[in-house]
Amino acid sequence: MTPEPISDQHPLRELFLELVQEAMRTSLGDADEPAEEYIASVVMRFAHLDAAKLKARDREISDLVEMIEAGDIRLSAQSFDDERRAHKHIGDYLLFWEGVYPEHLRLLRREGRAAGLIDPLRQGSHSYYVVSTFRFGDYADEADLFERLSEGFADYLRALRSLRARLHSSGPGTLPH
Repeated sequence: MTPEPISDQHPLRELFLELVQEAMRTSLGDADEPAEEYIASVVMRFAHLDAAKLKARDREISDLVEMIEAGDIRLSAQSFDDERRAHKHIGDYLLFWEGVYPEHLRLLRREGRAAGLIDPLRQGSHSYYVVSTFRFGDYADEADLFERLSEGFADYLRALRSLRARLHSSGPGTLPH
């Protein structure tokens, strides 16, 4: 099931953008509005569990190792567009899960699943790097953003962890002001 997209004007989207902007500016110091908007959209999208699945040509993939395979033109990707789409999703997946809910990836390690052996920092950075190399056609405008996401992946994880800590410190049933 594909989740319904949430409109750009939805109050929840605006809340996530404000929280991400505050976390990034507090953690990183500098404002990078395109990165803030993109990361807020990742948090918003992954708030729906079905968004964690990679939509491949003929199936939905929920396993990280299978996603990496689907994003390799030498193994499963049927086109370079498929490769880019898979790596964009992998970067988003790892940014969200390692930044907001790192327990999820630790659980995979404890269960002995192959996905638990993947270094989220290295793979997330690499996947965004792959996306950044698509500097042509419809992708040209996004290439610099994904290059920054690749190079600053650890910093963006730190910002999302501070966002998580702020949400948890607000207590149940309350939102930060």
